[in-house]
Amino acid sequence: MIPQQLLGEVKEFEGRRGLRGTVVRAEDEMVYVVFADYPIRSARYNRDRTSVMITNTVHYPKTPFDMFFTPCDTLLKGDGRPEGAFTVVHMGKEWLQWSIHPYADCGWDPARDDLASFMEYVDRRFENGD
Repeated sequence: MIPQQLLGEVKEFEGRRGLRGTVVRAEDEMVYVVFADYPIRSARYNRDRTSVMITNTVHYPKTPFDMFFTPCDTLLKGDGRPEGAFTVVHMGKEWLQWSIHPYADCGWDPARDDLASFMEYVDRRFENGD
């Protein structure tokens, strides 16, 4: 079952950002959230919009978000991959996994952290252009 809290947070984030999100539960405990046409607010990339996928489990909000994914053709200008990014397969499709671990130092706290606060890390990564 997809966690109701996550569904609510996706709906709220969609409304605030004018995005469309799709939430999918895999056969295992994984839950995938894909935002289509996600804006990249940096001129360092080969596009200004992309799909962004984040993952969690059916145990959300007890489990933190970690890393995010874009189509493999979301690259820095000049066709360079962002630092620490590599190709993985999710839902039968290749994605570029961006390695960020925002809660490594401070820990995930469901009373403080949620989908919107994680997406701030995604935005910062895009803005940094790395």
